[in-house]
Amino acid sequence: MQRLAAKIMNQATFLRTKTVRTWHICAALEDAGITPAHWTAHDVVTAMYATVAGWAAPEQLNNPLAYFRFLLGRITPEQVAGHVASKEKAAQDRAARLASAHAAAARAAAPAPIQTAPRVSWRERFAAEYETARTTKATA
Repeated sequence: MQRLAAKIMNQATFLRTKTVRTWHICAALEDAGITPAHWTAHDVVTAMYATVAGWAAPEQLNNPLAYFRFLLGRITPEQVAGHVASKEKAAQDRAARLASAHAAAARAAAPAPIQTAPRVSWRERFAAEYETARTTKATA
């Protein structure tokens, strides 16, 4: 959670103040139901700014943490649940693709079946040539 908070502080420049600490961000994220298992810093910042699209950015923030909590509060629980579901679906799709790739690689790496037919025909041909050579020597 602290890494996610640090990355959010790096991307949301209004949080880079002396008064905002990573544990403040962690507490706000926990209150909003955002977990690092399903959200990246980019996802959080994008969702925050999407909630205020078209608004004029404040000139000066007296309390950046309150503004951060306000932005997080505008992310609806449906958005959080939808984001979590889409991340889980993407993980399942990625696992299925990986499993099929492993299966294809295993099929490609399997040794080719041994073909004994050419060896048998070579031996038969050799035996026939040897027999003809022996019979021609015996008759000559």
